[in-house]
Amino acid sequence: WKYENYLRSSESPYAAAMSLAEFVANTPKTRLSIEHIYPQNPKQVHVVEDQSILPPATKEFQEGWLHSLGSLTLDPLKANMEKTNNEFEVKNSRFFCRAPYKTQNELDLFMGSTSRWDETAIAKRRDKILDFALQYWKYQDV
Repeated sequence: WKYENYLRSSESPYAAAMSLAEFVANTPKTRLSIEHIYPQNPKQVHVVEDQSILPPATKEFQEGWLHSLGSLTLDPLKANMEKTNNEFEVKNSRFFCRAPYKTQNELDLFMGSTSRWDETAIAKRRDKILDFALQYWKYQDV
């Protein structure tokens, strides 16, 4: 939530902050959940048209990157359920790029010229979120 509001206030196009009431809302349409950017159960996914955009769902990838901070994002529960285990290409083009959340809109920035949602993209996003958290909560002052 704090990272979402940071993006809304610091990166164009700017947007109004998400209020605490919005963040904790518990209506079926607005209740937030955690979305895995890469599908948790890729074996259940339909055939991905462009295999080059995803790394193979190896055991190493699943253990090291699937649940990484860089591969998670806020999402309304209803929207999360609609995405199910769709491949990243579908999630990104149909949902993330059009989402009202800047934490989802920014995903393309981390893929760079490779256009892949892989360990490198996840690590870049994780590092950006961690840098934000360390600055926001001023860990050095503690």
